[in-house]
Amino acid sequence: MGWRNYFIRLKNDKNEGYDIDSIEKFIEDHNSYYSKFTREELEKMEDWALPGEDLSIQILIRNDNGNNEYWAYLGNHGGSSHTFNWMEIHYPDLKMYDSSDYPYYNDGWQDWPLLSVYDYKKK
Repeated sequence: MGWRNYFIRLKNDKNEGYDIDSIEKFIEDHNSYYSKFTREELEKMEDWALPGEDLSIQILIRNDNGNNEYWAYLGNHGGSSHTFNWMEIHYPDLKMYDSSDYPYYNDGWQDWPLLSVYDYKKK
């Protein structure tokens, strides 16, 4: 499987987007689900309800006419439908995009500056 890209808008001055802490919580729960449920609970879960491969995160900076817009850039090596299913079950208020619906996917996002979460929180 290849690399999967996901994007979540970070909170801005207009209060649009999501707080970085809530995104980190989603990733932590996603990546360590096996420690959050008992063996019996995990055995009862349908395969589609288990998350995809572990997610990583960095912060993309989109310059919009001189104003920086920040996006959490998440990725993993597979299981995108599982990742979205996990999100919809456990984090239904979170809006995450992938390559099919990210509004800036064809705007050269691959060349935008990146920050670590640590550096983003320091700014």
